[in-house]
Amino acid sequence: MKNMESEEYEEMTPEEYEGLISTVVSGMTNKYDLIKEGKTKKGRSNSWKGISGFGHQIDVSYENDKDVLLVECKRWKNSIPAATFLALWARVIDIECGQESKGRKFRGALVVSKDFQDGVIKLAKYHEKKISLFRVKTDGSFEIVSHAEFIEVQPVSMAYRVNPLIITLTPETL
Repeated sequence: MKNMESEEYEEMTPEEYEGLISTVVSGMTNKYDLIKEGKTKKGRSNSWKGISGFGHQIDVSYENDKDVLLVECKRWKNSIPAATFLALWARVIDIECGQESKGRKFRGALVVSKDFQDGVIKLAKYHEKKISLFRVKTDGSFEIVSHAEFIEVQPVSMAYRVNPLIITLTPETL
């Protein structure tokens, strides 16, 4: 597998990174039939209105009639602070309480290219049924840092067109 350096992440546009994350995370949501029965939205036009009336732009979302997964992609040069986790948590709650909820179960996922600060891990352990943490590692693999809802992980192989990259998920690497 090709070794990915951090500057290769920096060469991707935000849309390309969201596309990469969308493809990889979609292989982890089969338990809830989000891919088979639902629809995927991504990019700037993916807006969800919360109970507050505020329109939240979400990087990638998966939805069906029972479940919604809201994914935030952070391709930052530094570790992710606790405030970023808390912002996603608040957004998920605001959206889940809004009119678009329709009684569905909402969860969030924070996907990063770097690491998380200690406070994020502590928060994630407490709120793991609501927000999951994932990291795209420099070797191209995908690491689940904290999760409760993504139980059934199936192996995924894919090639991404921007950088010659193959990401393989197997139970042994998780």
